[in-house]
Amino acid sequence: LSIVTIGFVKTRLPEARRYYRMELRLCLDMAREAVRIAGPAEPLEAAIATGDSVLADPEADIADFEAASRALRDHVTALSSAAIGQPHQAELEAMILDKSGALLGQSRLWCAPFGFELQPENLPQPAW
Repeated sequence: LSIVTIGFVKTRLPEARRYYRMELRLCLDMAREAVRIAGPAEPLEAAIATGDSVLADPEADIADFEAASRALRDHVTALSSAAIGQPHQAELEAMILDKSGALLGQSRLWCAPFGFELQPENLPQPAW
């Protein structure tokens, strides 16, 4: 397991910054769409502004991208919970599932070197 992990890091480390920037861009896209569907949401809009700042910062590192992505996901989740019983609930949930599917596909592709994918040829092309 240690050898596989070292091989994974060796393979992915040169691409890591691009991957986590791509993940943040996808999270920002989902968050903006959530605001469009559900209406203004101050905490989510603040997280969007932070995510945009992180993307624009040439000195931001992987941990910054991960933290911004995590905050966006948390706020979208909170918005989804607040949408229960609201007229926009179905549209918001459908968008979250759609956008999360794209994120999941990229995550699966990112982890493909571990060898757990039964049909890695069916994974999407890298977006990073």
